[in-house]
Amino acid sequence: MEESKVPEYFELQTQSNELQQLEYLFKKKIGNENVFALGISNLIVKNERHIACIQFKKNFIVTYINNNKRKKDLIYYEYNDLVECVMHTLYDQFE
Repeated sequence: MEESKVPEYFELQTQSNELQQLEYLFKKKIGNENVFALGISNLIVKNERHIACIQFKKNFIVTYINNNKRKKDLIYYEYNDLVECVMHTLYDQFE
């Protein structure tokens, strides 16, 4: 019996799908004009003065930028936790 093999591009495809799902969740909450995908591993979410950069590296690393200064890096493992925390941080905490 031959062993099945995972295609070489499988990890990149999975990463792209994960980011697309996150992009959809953010666009559903805040609209298209505040969410930007940068390649297959980065997502930018912003309001007028604050930015969250989401990187995908086997989990989600979020960097918050407030008034052009890097504030903190956090790691998330669940979509909903990430979306809720980013929304709270960008739209509630800084206002």
